Amino acid sequence: MADIDPKAQALSLAVKRITDLQRQMTCRLLAMAVEIEKLTEILPGAEAKTSLKARCSLPDTELSA
Repeated sequence: MADIDPKAQALSLAVKRITDLQRQMTCRLLAMAVEIEKLTEILPGAEAKTSLKARCSLPDTELSA
C-alpha cells in the first residue's frame, strides 16, 4: 500500500476530528434544549428566558423558539 500524501492525511484527520466535534456539539445542544423545555414547563417562557440569559449567559438566539 502506497504512503498517503502528508497533506491528504492531515486533511483527512482534520475532517474526522471536526465532524466528531460537530456531532458532540449537536448532542450537547439537543441536551440543552431538553433542559430548557423542562424549565419552561414550570416557569413562564419570558421568566425562563430572562433567568437563563442572566444565569447561564445564553444569547437570545439560543433561547428563541
